[in-house]
Amino acid sequence: MISILVWNCRRIDNMPNQCKLIKLINKHRIGIIALLESMVPTTKAENIRGSLGLDNVWCYPIAKIWLFWADHLLRHVCATPLLCH
Repeated sequence: MISILVWNCRRIDNMPNQCKLIKLINKHRIGIIALLESMVPTTKAENIRGSLGLDNVWCYPIAKIWLFWADHLLRHVCATPLLCH
């Protein structure tokens, strides 16, 4: 079974929020995380990915969505541009 966490998290770059997230990952064996409204520049995503202990990160900066996942769960993620009419 895959555990997925979706969190509308503000300021994931501060240590208290990262510690909360790491505790949740370890307690519930979460393999996929979606962070919404992180309010953090995407340039920090790779460092945060490393601190969470997950293998991959993908960011959609316009919508402020970050996805983190472990290699053993997903092998390939294909992103396509969002069309707005």
